[in-house]
Amino acid sequence: MKERDIDDINWKRLISKIQGGTCILILGPEIATAEINGVTKTLEERLANLLAEDIPPAFTIVDRDNLTHVGQQYVAHYGEPDLWDKSADFYTSEDWQPCAIHTNLATLPFRLIINATPDHLMAKAFRKRQGCEVDYYNIRGETKENEIEPPRLPGKPLIYYLYGSPDNPDSLVLTESDLLDFLVKVVSNNPRLPDYITGAFRDKDNCFLFLGVGFKHWHQRVLLHFLQDKNKSTYFSYAVEEMGSLDGVHRQRTYIFFKAKHRLEVFSTRPEDFVRTLKEHYDAAHPDAATLEEDRPFVFISYASEDEAYAKRLHDDLKKQRLEPWLDKTRLEGGDRWDKTIKQSIDQADFVVVLLSKALERKLVSYVNKEIELANERDRYYRDPVKLVFTIKVEESIPPEELAHIQFIDLVSNWDTGINELVKQMSRRYERRKQHGGA
Repeated sequence: MKERDIDDINWKRLISKIQGGTCILILGPEIATAEINGVTKTLEERLANLLAEDIPPAFTIVDRDNLTHVGQQYVAHYGEPDLWDKSADFYTSEDWQPCAIHTNLATLPFRLIINATPDHLMAKAFRKRQGCEVDYYNIRGETKENEIEPPRLPGKPLIYYLYGSPDNPDSLVLTESDLLDFLVKVVSNNPRLPDYITGAFRDKDNCFLFLGVGFKHWHQRVLLHFLQDKNKSTYFSYAVEEMGSLDGVHRQRTYIFFKAKHRLEVFSTRPEDFVRTLKEHYDAAHPDAATLEEDRPFVFISYASEDEAYAKRLHDDLKKQRLEPWLDKTRLEGGDRWDKTIKQSIDQADFVVVLLSKALERKLVSYVNKEIELANERDRYYRDPVKLVFTIKVEESIPPEELAHIQFIDLVSNWDTGINELVKQMSRRYERRKQHGGA
């Protein structure tokens, strides 16, 4: 198996998945680097070097660039709290700023980014544009119940810190013991990863772009094997990292294993060169993307749980029409976090679409009724030409009383015609709002 560059077919596939919001970006520790005294190292290596300087000679250090090795020795002398505080100060320092990789990636419409490193550089790059949401795993925390994917507005991805965040220093994975504990806790689901992270790996429509993750390290391979073990996606994913430190046989074995087991194409190239070319290909395919990404109406889809197939079809059709639809894929019922997330998403929505069906007609007690109540409450602030709520009929049924005053759009007779009418009416209302400063 020869090393090769990514070809035109794979570029087109990757660009299509990014544009469609079904490419998950995973950033590793090899992306964040700093040059000091003419030597370029990763931030992880820099932190290891700083910690090693404070460790007495009596403690043996065999690899001063290996953070978990050095961290283990640091804890043995100073204790965990000192390591947490020093590491958090390091990662949040203003000395570290986004590089060309981060700024180029921040121009692309990723919806979910998993950070396999605690630095805030990717978040800083997005915050200079439209902003982002953040969340993180905490090996010393507890499972968050009823956690569903936070709503995200166009251009505002969710960045998830897999190995902890410096904003909560005791969540960081910094030592060899931490790393083993992390793998055990993730595999045993105690605490478990959020449903929207594990769901992303299970979703057959998703592909993944791994940049500088470091699959030459055993723990990254174990983690990928666990997370993607149940993923039967028909799409290839891509990993980009320099494999020069591996001998030829070891490198080829790595390529063959990941392609056969995980449908993962591994490209041994400089991440900065890959990302620059990625942006060039994306800009060529979507010359107007920057403008469109900033002005895509956010559509909340409300539906009875039995109508998930209809909701998913609607979601995909609206996405093709360059709208930004959102639905709760997990359909978790109840809990304060659910209430907060749904209210927040309806408050942020430009439109709410309610699916009228036999299942909704039967729902006397359900959270979908609460969604309708919240949407109607907000709709009262809008006059008829720019109303917030749409109803679409997906099955012959009687609308609930609280929606009877809204003229529904019929998708039963002809789905495609109904979708076109829905998009046309949304576009007209959205333009009127913008003209009056209300969009």
